[in-house]
Amino acid sequence: MRKAKAIGIGVGIFVLIIAIILGLIYYSYTQIHVSLNDVSYHSIDWTELSLSTLLKIGLKTLTGNWLSAAFDLIDGVNLNLFFALSNYGFLPVYIPDLSYDLILNGVPMGTGKISIDTTIYPGETKQVKAFQNFKKSGFSPAINSIVSDGGRIDLRVKGTAYFKLLGFEIPVPFESSKQISLYDEIKKKLSGELSKNQKVPTAITLDIPINTVYSGDTVYINGRLTSDGRALQNALIYIKDEDTGSGDDVIKSLYTDSNGNFGFTWIARTMDPFDSTVEFYAVFEGESTYDSARSYQYDVSVVSQPVKSTEQYTQPKSTPQTSQNTFKSTSITLNIPYMVVNKGDILPISGKLIDSTGRGVPNALIYIKDEDTGSGDDEIGTLTTDSNGNYSTNWSARTMDPFDNVVEIYAVFEGSTNYGNARSIQINVQVN
Repeated sequence: MRKAKAIGIGVGIFVLIIAIILGLIYYSYTQIHVSLNDVSYHSIDWTELSLSTLLKIGLKTLTGNWLSAAFDLIDGVNLNLFFALSNYGFLPVYIPDLSYDLILNGVPMGTGKISIDTTIYPGETKQVKAFQNFKKSGFSPAINSIVSDGGRIDLRVKGTAYFKLLGFEIPVPFESSKQISLYDEIKKKLSGELSKNQKVPTAITLDIPINTVYSGDTVYINGRLTSDGRALQNALIYIKDEDTGSGDDVIKSLYTDSNGNFGFTWIARTMDPFDSTVEFYAVFEGESTYDSARSYQYDVSVVSQPVKSTEQYTQPKSTPQTSQNTFKSTSITLNIPYMVVNKGDILPISGKLIDSTGRGVPNALIYIKDEDTGSGDDEIGTLTTDSNGNYSTNWSARTMDPFDNVVEIYAVFEGSTNYGNARSIQINVQVN
């Protein structure tokens, strides 16, 4: 009887131990947690960025579609996934690996797997990182959703982690989601590429002291090439006569000196049959770094020499010569910080007028204009340079022409007794 009682107690204790072990296993099972703790940007795989595709992006920026166009250049997106593995139970657990399904903005992207091979002790949380590549061919159906959300990716992971506990393989299902935006990274990349391919603006002046000259007389023609007020040396300049339809005639080609100046002596002659007016302009056709520039146009009338008499010839008063010692060429810069604004926005416009020595021209009248082909340029404002040649104004943005929301802004100095005229680069501003 006693023996049977002892056996019964032993069996009871054994069952109790088994129950405790199973209870610990079950409790430990309920205290194991897997979650997607964080997602971070790693990199973007870009296709070849050609100038034509970048220009396409630039044009689509004006219509607000640049993000959609940018995805044409993306081959894949790489993200870092951070999983948190927590053990809040009483027993250590071993996890060999982690497998999961990936859903990006509602589009299934296949599976992912990360090898972990680690033991997580009670009260411990470990974070593991998985590098995940998303090919564009896989997430193409989600692009519209990403673009409409401003570049935001909604990533959901769903899977089952298999833990080993006391020789048992325990499945632990998990599901988590995180959001990450690619907007800033895409914009930073494209802005860098666009600025890398964007040429530095230049400005060129041309000074001709007279507008009427006798055929065969000599005239000194000069000017200056600058970029943001700084001289450009050893740049090839063409002096041309503008012809409508037949192609412009090259009068002279020459290079700028160390101060950006150029000049030559022209023997006056007509350039076209039946046309006694030479429409002079200077042009810099640009280089790999610097953009092209064209000067203000001068119209010079070439008249025939009068019939010589036996008397001493005296040059007529109608062809005044300006002293080369006092007359200086000028150049003007234009700065506009924004190229897309809303109607009524205040847009700062500023710049500087300098002479051929690099000094600011004070008290000079500057016109800010909108260029119009054929109908005459609209005047946006007039202002006067300060003692250092600087000018500035705040313009309340508005369209200048019906059916045209792009304002082609330039600054012009029309010259004076001692200073030649100058025209700035043109900056196009879209007014929405």
